[in-house]
This record gives sequence, C-alpha cells and structure tokens, in this order.
Amino acid sequence: EVEVVAENRFVQNMADGADTVVTLEAAAPRYLSSDTTSSRTHGALIVFTFWTEEPIGAEVYVFANLNTPATRNRFIEAVKGNDTAFERDGQTAVSLPALILPETGDQFATLTLRSTDSRDSVWHAKSNRVKATAMVSDTPRMFSIPPDVGYELFSFTPPGKLNQGRIFIQIMPSDTQESMRAYPRWQDLQQAIEMRAVSMVNGAVTYFEVSDWGYTSDGTAGLQILVDQWDEGTTVYLLIKMMPGATENSFS
Repeated sequence: EVEVVAENRFVQNMADGADTVVTLEAAAPRYLSSDTTSSRTHGALIVFTFWTEEPIGAEVYVFANLNTPATRNRFIEAVKGNDTAFERDGQTAVSLPALILPETGDQFATLTLRSTDSRDSVWHAKSNRVKATAMVSDTPRMFSIPPDVGYELFSFTPPGKLNQGRIFIQIMPSDTQESMRAYPRWQDLQQAIEMRAVSMVNGAVTYFEVSDWGYTSDGTAGLQILVDQWDEGTTVYLLIKMMPGATENSFS
C-alpha cells in the first residue's frame, strides 16, 4: 500500500523546544519536521514528545523518521495506543527518539501523528535536540539527564587509525548520596535507564546493547556495553534513556 503525503499537512521546521499545537482531522495524519539546522559534522538526538490534554478515546499511531516524512510504511521508531495513554500528567509525556548521524547524511527528523477516529482531537508536539557530548577514554564523567527530555547522548572517536579491538562503556551511579542510595544494585540501574551504543560497521548503522553487569571492587553497581566493531574514522555514540519512574537522574 502506498501512502501519499499531503503537502498541505506537512508542518516544516518545528522550533527546538517549542510547543506545536496540531489538530487531527477526520483520521488524517499530521506530518511535522524538526528544525533542519542540525549539525552536519556532529551527531545529535532529536527527541519528540507528544500529548493531548483532552483525550477522546481514539486509537493513535505515532511514527518518527529521518529526512523524509514518517508514515506507517516508512519509520524508524513507532508507538501506538489509546489516546488516554498519551494524556500529559504534568510530569511525563511519551517520547520517540531519532538519532541524526552525519556519517549517513542525515539532516532532520520527522514526526507523524495519526488517529483512527473521525472526530477531531487537539495534540501538542515538541522536538528537543540533544547534542552529543564528547567522552574521553579512561576519564570518568558525572552527568545528569534532563527530566523534561529524558535522554542523553555521548560521542567517542577512537584515536588514530584504530578500527579494531574493544571499547568498554560503563555507566554507574554518580558519587552523590542520592544517586548511590537510588541505585545500590545493578538491577536498579537496569530498571532506571536504557542504553545502547551506535557505530558504523561496513557502512551500516549498527547497535550494541548492554553486554555485562555487576559491581566494581568497592561494590558500586554498573552496566557495561562492549563495542568491538566500527569503521575507521567514524564516531561511536552512546544513547541513554531515563525510564519512567526513575527516582534519580544523575549518573557517571
């Protein structure tokens, strides 16, 4: 089935961090685009959040894509559910991430909202750009994930012409008492965050998931990702998502 994108329903350039109000009309999709001023030399994460303040009990489909309008046939991330599940409670909203990589020529991200109900419904959408923060080998870094965005992005460029070997990426609680109390076990960390690494392997985007977990010699809980493949000259990215219900947003 071919889905035709109606140009008059395509909203260009959602301003970063701005609230965009859209109306879903008679089961017709609304197409939105992130601001196209993303860096062409460094990776960035576009985080789309969306919610309705007046749910009508409709089934809603939401799609995210890169460089072209997201549709039910073309997307990289998707979520569906009754619109009551997307009612903002003042604390959280459902989100979809889209990772923009200069290695693949990505320029912008798109979001599509589609309702199965013939009744009109009013929705809010927002795009937040998370710029990649450079990591340095063997150098611990404390950081906090903004609760209103819920994501963090790091980048690491292997030195020289190294394109083989192993890169270990570990995440632990920060050294604050609040973080150490919140995450005394690796299982607590696992419930609080999702993380994966991304690199180019043979010209294709490749993901690496958590491969190990446990404790340091002093008993600090931790999760680890092993990256053992990447193309020469490309960047390795670390994407971290803070899960709903996480009680502390600072990590190392």
